[in-house]
Amino acid sequence: GEAKRLPGEDISSDKLREAFKFKGVNFGNWMKGDANEKERQLHLNHAYDSFMDLADVLGVPPEAMSLNGMLGVAIGAQGSGGFAAAHFVPGVNEINLTRESGAGSLAHEWGHALDHYFARQAGLTRAPSPFLTSVLKTAEGSEIRQEVLDKFKAIVQAMHKRPITQEEVESQRQEKIASAMRNLDGWMKSIVRGDLMDDAEVAKAIERIKSGDLGDGFVAAGRSSAVKPAIAEFGKIIKEKTGRVLQRTDLSAINSWATNLQYLQSQNDGDAAHVPQQMVETDYSKSAASLDKEKGGKPYWSTTLEMFARAFDAFVSDTLEAKAAKNTYLSHAGRDGKTVPTGVERTAINAAIKGLVDTVETKSGEDG
Repeated sequence: GEAKRLPGEDISSDKLREAFKFKGVNFGNWMKGDANEKERQLHLNHAYDSFMDLADVLGVPPEAMSLNGMLGVAIGAQGSGGFAAAHFVPGVNEINLTRESGAGSLAHEWGHALDHYFARQAGLTRAPSPFLTSVLKTAEGSEIRQEVLDKFKAIVQAMHKRPITQEEVESQRQEKIASAMRNLDGWMKSIVRGDLMDDAEVAKAIERIKSGDLGDGFVAAGRSSAVKPAIAEFGKIIKEKTGRVLQRTDLSAINSWATNLQYLQSQNDGDAAHVPQQMVETDYSKSAASLDKEKGGKPYWSTTLEMFARAFDAFVSDTLEAKAAKNTYLSHAGRDGKTVPTGVERTAINAAIKGLVDTVETKSGEDG
């Protein structure tokens, strides 16, 4: 993207802290000393560029990156790589980028910091999971602006639910048709035994029923029930061929599955358009649950706070891409795999996050 520093300019810890009003900028012991000066400088320069890019993505002043002076930055101060490339700890309120694998995780961790900042605004720092996405119901009626709360709710909704597609509606209809056909076949086979299934007249009657041509009105089948004419005709044919009178329960069961099948077969796209909009679980949510199951079942990937941070990272990556820019120190959110939103779901979640970004207000102060 656009250069944030003068050619050849190196950023000091003080300049990084002052530019974004961080409460502190720290390095771990093994990042200190003359031998590590070049590595420290590289991190400082990349962090400066990345926070500038993030402020630009969010359309806020650089000072807002500290979240009103709440946030600090540490590099290699807590841990040395491993499973977590970086982490944000509520209470400590510091983004720690591990020395060897922190690059690319800054947007993700800043998303956690933002989530925690608004939980603080709601007075919920003592909650078991002090992140607003985890305590939305508890935050109702708090000091946080309702508009902000509503935008977070919209993000969480978009992460977990989406409107069903017309293709999925049709797929569900076909599954129901297949199920109804299996049940209808089951009853038919229990009644039409032996070589009777090969009888032309019986086969024709069965095909008529399966095709949905059940006739108009109803025909009495005993004192308290009635069936469609095609079902009554089928019963009559069986009696003529075998001398056996079909039980009322058999006729009623065949009638039930046949009318259900007829209804499903008669539905079309026009009918589906008038059905109330159905919401289904997102692939993003299902994939997160699947990842947890693969890892032993303990919730991590599927927790709302982690889903939000990954989605926020993807939003930052996509917004940079839309500006023909890229910053792999800030974000490395890809477009494929189980860990990130994809396709139309990603578009919807990005739109929800953009709604939050457009709603958040900033104002100048001593702390940023």
